[in-house]
Amino acid sequence: MRMRRPQATATALLTSAALWAGIASTAEVYPSSSSLVLGAGLLVIVSVAIVGMVAGASPWALRLGIGVSAGMVALGIVFPLTPWTVTAMALAGASAAGLAGTSFDGLIRQRPSADGPPRSAVLLSLLLLVSPPVWAVAAPDGLGTAALLAVAAAWFTMAWYVKAAPGALLAVRMVTPIILVAATFVTGLPVGALIALSTVGLVVLAWSVDARIAVHPLAEPGTTVPIPPELAPRDVLDAAGLDDRGRRKETGS
Repeated sequence: MRMRRPQATATALLTSAALWAGIASTAEVYPSSSSLVLGAGLLVIVSVAIVGMVAGASPWALRLGIGVSAGMVALGIVFPLTPWTVTAMALAGASAAGLAGTSFDGLIRQRPSADGPPRSAVLLSLLLLVSPPVWAVAAPDGLGTAALLAVAAAWFTMAWYVKAAPGALLAVRMVTPIILVAATFVTGLPVGALIALSTVGLVVLAWSVDARIAVHPLAEPGTTVPIPPELAPRDVLDAAGLDDRGRRKETGS
């Protein structure tokens, strides 16, 4: 009984995202470049939010879910009102009400996890995830080649960074900002301005100490170093069944 409301809320959120992805791809409001990024972005963002809430009990995932729900309600301003858009907006509104209410009480941690990622690292990842769909909404004439490269760089770097893969810090601090800056200069308004804002936020977060610690922890896993058996305490050797030369003692049958 207790899980019915969270399940209904999560279902409404995911269904709304799927409807908006279909609406964006079929309506004549956006060309394919913008509609593809918008639809794919909504589905990925919602999936991340649901997994973060259900599997990770993460407060940031709850806030992400509320934010994307509100954003999908606001999409009704951009798209013409049809039965499909009204349904998508209603589902998004219901999910926003459920997430902001008590549906997930008891399922979401009230305090940050002790072993969770630092706050700046989470914000950095979310910025890279959410920015491309925002750019797409602001591009009714379509995203140009430079903007699409910026989208690819943002999403690829986000996936690379959250896995703490080799070179992830270099990517978020140098490579991706350079790509975004280049896209800013060749992309017209308002998309170029939005990419510039995303770049500023990325640089500020990426050069924080927490962003580095997320991929390069201060405490690295240790290694074992063998010691000569003559330095080991006698009781340790006896417990291991070894003699004073480190060889296993022979036991009688």
